[in-house]
Amino acid sequence: SPAAPERRRELDFALGASLRSRRLSHVHVLTERAFDLQHIVDASRDGDAAASSERCWPRLVTRVLGRRLSFGDAFAYAAEALAGDIVVVANADVFLEDWTLARLGVTTTSDFEDGVSMDGHVFALTRWDWHCELFLRDEAGEQRSLAAVLRATDEPASRARCARFVPRVDSQDAWLFRAPLVPRLTTSLLTDADASASATAKDGPPR
Repeated sequence: SPAAPERRRELDFALGASLRSRRLSHVHVLTERAFDLQHIVDASRDGDAAASSERCWPRLVTRVLGRRLSFGDAFAYAAEALAGDIVVVANADVFLEDWTLARLGVTTTSDFEDGVSMDGHVFALTRWDWHCELFLRDEAGEQRSLAAVLRATDEPASRARCARFVPRVDSQDAWLFRAPLVPRLTTSLLTDADASASATAKDGPPR
Protein backbone atom coordinates (compact mmCIF):
# COMPACT_ATOMS: atom_id res chain seq x y z
CA SER A 1 0.00 0.00 0.00
CA PRO A 2 1.69 3.24 -1.11
CA ALA A 3 2.57 5.56 1.77
CA ALA A 4 1.89 8.82 -0.07
CA PRO A 5 -1.76 9.90 0.36
CA GLU A 6 -1.78 11.32 -3.16
CA ARG A 7 -0.87 7.92 -4.61
CA ARG A 8 -3.34 6.11 -2.36
CA ARG A 9 -6.11 8.42 -3.56
CA GLU A 10 -5.13 7.83 -7.17
CA LEU A 11 -5.38 4.05 -6.74
CA ASP A 12 -8.69 4.35 -4.84
CA PHE A 13 -10.03 6.52 -7.67
CA ALA A 14 -8.98 3.99 -10.33
CA LEU A 15 -10.67 1.06 -8.58
CA GLY A 16 -13.77 3.10 -7.77
CA ALA A 17 -14.13 4.27 -11.37
CA SER A 18 -14.04 0.68 -12.65
CA LEU A 19 -16.64 -0.29 -10.05
CA ARG A 20 -19.04 2.29 -11.55
CA SER A 21 -18.99 0.59 -14.95
CA ARG A 22 -22.13 -0.84 -16.53
CA ARG A 23 -20.04 -2.94 -18.91
CA LEU A 24 -17.96 -4.89 -16.38
CA SER A 25 -19.47 -7.85 -14.55
CA HIS A 26 -16.64 -8.28 -12.03
CA VAL A 27 -13.51 -6.46 -10.92
CA HIS A 28 -10.85 -8.83 -9.59
CA VAL A 29 -8.11 -7.49 -7.31
CA LEU A 30 -5.03 -9.65 -6.72
CA THR A 31 -2.92 -8.53 -3.77
CA GLU A 32 0.12 -9.55 -1.78
CA ARG A 33 -1.81 -9.17 1.49
CA ALA A 34 -5.37 -8.45 2.58
CA PHE A 35 -6.80 -4.94 2.23
CA ASP A 36 -10.14 -3.50 3.31
CA LEU A 37 -11.60 -2.02 0.12
CA GLN A 38 -15.18 -1.52 1.31
CA HIS A 39 -14.81 2.27 1.47
CA ILE A 40 -14.05 2.28 -2.27
CA VAL A 41 -17.08 0.09 -3.03
CA ASP A 42 -19.28 2.42 -0.98
CA ALA A 43 -17.90 5.53 -2.70
CA SER A 44 -18.45 4.05 -6.16
CA ARG A 45 -22.17 3.62 -5.41
CA ASP A 46 -22.71 6.86 -3.51
CA GLY A 47 -25.22 9.21 -5.09
CA ASP A 48 -26.94 6.45 -7.06
CA ALA A 49 -29.18 5.02 -4.35
CA ALA A 50 -32.31 5.57 -6.42
CA ALA A 51 -30.89 3.58 -9.31
CA SER A 52 -29.21 0.87 -7.25
CA SER A 53 -32.18 -1.49 -7.43
CA GLU A 54 -32.18 -1.27 -11.24
CA ARG A 55 -28.46 -1.03 -11.90
CA CYS A 56 -26.27 -4.11 -12.05
CA TRP A 57 -23.03 -3.13 -10.31
CA PRO A 58 -19.74 -4.91 -11.00
CA ARG A 59 -18.90 -7.33 -8.22
CA LEU A 60 -15.57 -6.85 -6.44
CA VAL A 61 -13.61 -10.08 -6.04
CA THR A 62 -10.35 -10.14 -4.08
CA ARG A 63 -7.66 -12.81 -4.01
CA VAL A 64 -4.69 -12.67 -1.62
CA LEU A 65 -1.65 -14.24 -3.28
CA GLY A 66 0.75 -13.90 -0.37
CA ARG A 67 3.54 -12.73 -2.69
CA ARG A 68 4.42 -9.97 -5.09
CA LEU A 69 2.15 -10.14 -8.13
CA SER A 70 3.62 -10.95 -11.56
CA PHE A 71 2.00 -10.93 -14.97
CA GLY A 72 2.29 -14.70 -14.92
CA ASP A 73 0.13 -14.78 -11.77
CA ALA A 74 -2.50 -12.62 -13.47
CA PHE A 75 -2.64 -14.76 -16.61
CA ALA A 76 -2.77 -17.97 -14.54
CA TYR A 77 -5.62 -16.55 -12.42
CA ALA A 78 -7.56 -15.64 -15.57
CA ALA A 79 -7.13 -19.16 -16.91
CA GLU A 80 -8.25 -20.72 -13.63
CA ALA A 81 -11.12 -18.45 -12.61
CA LEU A 82 -12.28 -16.70 -15.78
CA ALA A 83 -12.10 -19.29 -18.56
CA GLY A 84 -14.31 -18.29 -21.48
CA ASP A 85 -14.64 -14.67 -20.33
CA ILE A 86 -13.27 -11.51 -21.89
CA VAL A 87 -10.58 -10.29 -19.50
CA VAL A 88 -8.54 -7.13 -19.10
CA VAL A 89 -5.35 -7.45 -17.08
CA ALA A 90 -4.35 -3.97 -15.95
CA ASN A 91 -2.24 -2.12 -13.42
CA ALA A 92 -3.83 -0.82 -10.24
CA ASP A 93 -3.76 2.77 -11.50
CA VAL A 94 -5.77 1.94 -14.62
CA PHE A 95 -9.55 2.26 -14.66
CA LEU A 96 -12.00 0.88 -17.19
CA GLU A 97 -15.19 2.88 -17.46
CA ASP A 98 -18.13 2.81 -19.84
CA TRP A 99 -16.92 5.58 -22.12
CA THR A 100 -13.72 3.65 -22.84
CA LEU A 101 -15.18 0.14 -22.86
CA ALA A 102 -17.76 1.24 -25.42
CA ARG A 103 -14.92 1.60 -27.92
CA LEU A 104 -14.35 -2.17 -27.78
CA GLY A 105 -17.72 -3.00 -29.35
CA VAL A 106 -19.65 -6.10 -28.29
CA THR A 107 -17.28 -8.22 -26.19
CA THR A 108 -19.91 -10.76 -25.20
CA THR A 109 -19.31 -12.46 -28.56
CA SER A 110 -16.16 -13.97 -30.03
CA ASP A 111 -15.58 -11.08 -32.42
CA PHE A 112 -15.39 -7.32 -32.36
CA GLU A 113 -17.92 -5.36 -34.40
CA ASP A 114 -15.38 -4.93 -37.21
CA GLY A 115 -14.99 -8.70 -37.52
CA VAL A 116 -11.65 -9.08 -35.71
CA SER A 117 -11.71 -12.34 -33.76
CA MET A 118 -11.11 -12.28 -30.00
CA ASP A 119 -9.98 -15.90 -29.97
CA GLY A 120 -6.23 -16.44 -30.21
CA HIS A 121 -5.43 -12.74 -29.99
CA VAL A 122 -4.24 -10.38 -27.27
CA PHE A 123 -4.87 -6.65 -27.59
CA ALA A 124 -2.66 -4.04 -25.91
CA LEU A 125 -5.05 -1.18 -25.09
CA THR A 126 -3.99 2.35 -25.88
CA ARG A 127 -3.88 4.83 -23.07
CA TRP A 128 -5.96 7.77 -21.87
CA ASP A 129 -4.67 9.74 -18.89
CA TRP A 130 -7.00 11.42 -16.40
CA HIS A 131 -5.49 14.86 -15.86
CA CYS A 132 -7.93 16.42 -13.43
CA GLU A 133 -6.95 16.99 -9.81
CA LEU A 134 -8.21 14.31 -7.41
CA PHE A 135 -7.82 16.52 -4.34
CA LEU A 136 -10.14 19.37 -5.36
CA ARG A 137 -11.71 21.56 -2.69
CA ASP A 138 -15.35 22.55 -2.57
CA GLU A 139 -16.63 26.10 -1.98
CA ALA A 140 -16.22 25.68 1.78
CA GLY A 141 -12.60 24.67 1.35
CA GLU A 142 -13.20 21.04 2.30
CA GLN A 143 -11.59 18.28 0.27
CA ARG A 144 -14.09 16.68 -2.07
CA SER A 145 -15.04 13.13 -1.20
CA LEU A 146 -13.93 10.18 -3.30
CA ALA A 147 -17.58 9.66 -4.24
CA ALA A 148 -17.83 13.22 -5.59
CA VAL A 149 -14.67 12.82 -7.64
CA LEU A 150 -15.87 9.49 -9.03
CA ARG A 151 -19.18 10.98 -10.17
CA ALA A 152 -17.21 13.29 -12.45
CA THR A 153 -16.28 10.29 -14.62
CA ASP A 154 -19.96 10.05 -15.62
CA GLU A 155 -20.10 13.67 -16.81
CA PRO A 156 -19.35 14.31 -20.52
CA ALA A 157 -17.94 17.76 -19.76
CA SER A 158 -15.53 16.33 -17.20
CA ARG A 159 -14.42 13.58 -19.55
CA ALA A 160 -13.75 16.07 -22.33
CA ARG A 161 -11.71 18.24 -19.96
CA CYS A 162 -9.88 15.54 -18.00
CA ALA A 163 -9.22 12.60 -20.35
CA ARG A 164 -6.30 12.96 -22.74
CA PHE A 165 -5.16 10.41 -25.30
CA VAL A 166 -1.54 9.33 -24.79
CA PRO A 167 -0.54 7.08 -27.72
CA ARG A 168 2.58 5.49 -26.25
CA VAL A 169 3.71 2.37 -28.12
CA ASP A 170 5.84 1.29 -25.15
CA SER A 171 2.92 1.32 -22.70
CA GLN A 172 1.99 -2.12 -21.34
CA ASP A 173 -0.61 -1.10 -18.79
CA ALA A 174 -3.63 -3.09 -20.02
CA TRP A 175 -4.11 -6.31 -22.00
CA LEU A 176 -7.43 -7.56 -23.41
CA PHE A 177 -8.05 -11.22 -24.29
CA ARG A 178 -10.41 -14.15 -23.95
CA ALA A 179 -9.28 -16.47 -21.16
CA PRO A 180 -7.47 -18.78 -21.12
CA LEU A 181 -4.54 -17.72 -23.24
CA VAL A 182 -3.03 -20.44 -25.40
CA PRO A 183 0.50 -21.43 -24.26
CA ARG A 184 2.17 -19.75 -27.25
CA LEU A 185 0.57 -16.39 -26.42
CA THR A 186 1.23 -16.73 -22.70
CA THR A 187 4.93 -17.40 -23.25
CA SER A 188 5.24 -14.48 -25.66
CA LEU A 189 3.45 -12.09 -23.33
CA LEU A 190 5.49 -13.12 -20.31
CA THR A 191 8.70 -12.55 -22.27
CA ASP A 192 7.60 -9.02 -23.23
CA ALA A 193 5.51 -7.99 -20.23
CA ASP A 194 7.54 -9.27 -17.32
CA ALA A 195 10.59 -7.50 -18.73
CA SER A 196 8.85 -4.23 -17.90
CA ALA A 197 6.94 -5.40 -14.80
CA SER A 198 9.27 -3.54 -12.47
CA ALA A 199 8.27 -0.31 -14.19
CA THR A 200 4.59 -0.89 -14.88
CA ALA A 201 3.37 -3.01 -11.95
CA LYS A 202 5.37 -1.60 -9.07
CA ASP A 203 2.41 0.24 -7.53
CA GLY A 204 -0.02 -2.61 -7.15
CA PRO A 205 -2.01 -5.47 -8.60
CA PRO A 206 -4.23 -5.73 -11.65
CA ARG A 207 -7.87 -5.15 -11.08
